[in-house]
Amino acid sequence: MTLMTQQYVAGGSILDETAVLFGSNLGNAASHSAKHLPILVAGGGFAHGKHIANTQEQDAPLCDLFATLLQSMGLEVDAFGQGSKALRWS
Repeated sequence: MTLMTQQYVAGGSILDETAVLFGSNLGNAASHSAKHLPILVAGGGFAHGKHIANTQEQDAPLCDLFATLLQSMGLEVDAFGQGSKALRWS
């Protein structure tokens, strides 16, 4: 039996065409804080394999990350929900 490690969809891998977001709505469950949320993003054509702390835009709303994910999937959105812009990082 042959196990394929990558599937190709429309000329790219399945992770290039899919974004997965996993996280929590609490940054500190003991104090019920909704700041500094632990969020993991995989796929979507992002550069992965590193930790990115959102230090440039302190306390950016999670909606800004949602706008970034939508833009990475080819949707033309400027903002999402109560957010004001997509996030940018290097």
